[in-house]
Amino acid sequence: MPIVKPINWLRRGVKEFLARGGLRLALPFCPDHAHIVTFHGLIDGPPRYATENTGGKHISVEDFQRIINWLRRHFPLVHLHDLIDSLAGGKQLPRNSVAITFDDGYESNYLLAYPLLRKHAIPATVFLTTRFLEERAPLWTCRVEYAVGRTQRTEARIEIESTMVSGTLNSDRERIELLGRLKSALKATDQSRLDEYCESIENQLGVRLDLAGDDDEPARQPLSWGQVGEMADSGLISFGGHSHRHVILGRCPEERMGEEVRLCNEILQSRLGDAQRTFAYPNGKPGDYSQTSHEAVAAAGFSCALITVEGPCTAGRTSPFGAPRVSVSGDTEPWSLVGRLVRPGANRAPAGTED
Repeated sequence: MPIVKPINWLRRGVKEFLARGGLRLALPFCPDHAHIVTFHGLIDGPPRYATENTGGKHISVEDFQRIINWLRRHFPLVHLHDLIDSLAGGKQLPRNSVAITFDDGYESNYLLAYPLLRKHAIPATVFLTTRFLEERAPLWTCRVEYAVGRTQRTEARIEIESTMVSGTLNSDRERIELLGRLKSALKATDQSRLDEYCESIENQLGVRLDLAGDDDEPARQPLSWGQVGEMADSGLISFGGHSHRHVILGRCPEERMGEEVRLCNEILQSRLGDAQRTFAYPNGKPGDYSQTSHEAVAAAGFSCALITVEGPCTAGRTSPFGAPRVSVSGDTEPWSLVGRLVRPGANRAPAGTED
């Protein structure tokens, strides 16, 4: 018998065991770790062009419902601030607690995610890129995705610092590959020049994303402050910082780094008061943060700085500055996510959901 058949049979058996409530029996024997699970946005329908949702950053409403239902059946869902406090010796959490977070500040968090969270009284934290909301200025990642996906050009040659990024655009695969190379180059560059490089890409490709005048991009729209206020008033949803311009802090000069987090926190305080003290790094991979950035985040008044390296949070062992998170993408199965939560480090999510 080929080995693939018993493996598939075993995988189906594990899924069936979990689906029938086996996890509830197994959890008391699993290590007691808290976890922070992170989403970005939601979509209500299939992508309309190749680069609209690369990496599955925005998950479908149906997948979000399935994942949330699994989580609430099997894990205590807690406020992020309670989880962070517990890491420093605060109130002890229930075993295997999970906190839910969203990055960036997409309007879909309010339109598509919030109704389900409110229905089941599930707490969550949304990390806001403040310029995105204040000016309705699209995130640089969205600008590049839109330009590469919507252009009518058939090729591109774009210089980013000393790196020439080029490619043809005759198929969806070619567009996705070029987008990946552009994003990698932009993440590695001097972050003070991001706007300049994005404008160069838009000029060459002849396409520019304008959220203020384009309602045809629902997945890329920012929250309004009115929507933020309504969710905050519910007591279920809290808000934190995600920088002002969605730059990678570890690639910023120290002065720019401090400006990014300070301005972000000042806007949050002016809009929401002093209670918004959590922070999550954009991208959040090794090299995107440092001890210097941790100190800048703390100096700005934030109580934590979350990353996107996957792992558990354990009281007395995990620092709030550099606390890990488990990322969810469009191809995440609920049962595999549960497996990653009860067996930290197993079945890690594929790269590509950290933008």
